[in-house]
Amino acid sequence: MLSNSTILITGGTGSFGHAFVNMTLERHSPKKIIILSRDEIKQWEMGFGPGQFPNAEDYYAEAISIPIYAGLSDDGQKRVIEEVAKAMEIH
Repeated sequence: MLSNSTILITGGTGSFGHAFVNMTLERHSPKKIIILSRDEIKQWEMGFGPGQFPNAEDYYAEAISIPIYAGLSDDGQKRVIEEVAKAMEIH
């Protein structure tokens, strides 16, 4: 079910999101994982190294992590929507 699919995870750098991403990459081969988070430091810390998940390395280039926070401007919100739509190939 998760193999060759596009997965959007909100709160992706939290404890559940991090565990879910790890489990998904170990057991499945998703086409794309989009991780939304408002914590930029956790996004950086969550980075995966080469060879850690060999069957998913082809997909790393398409992983997107976008910071979301309460004070995001209207322009920032529009950019997030545009980038997520682009990543999910919605036209």
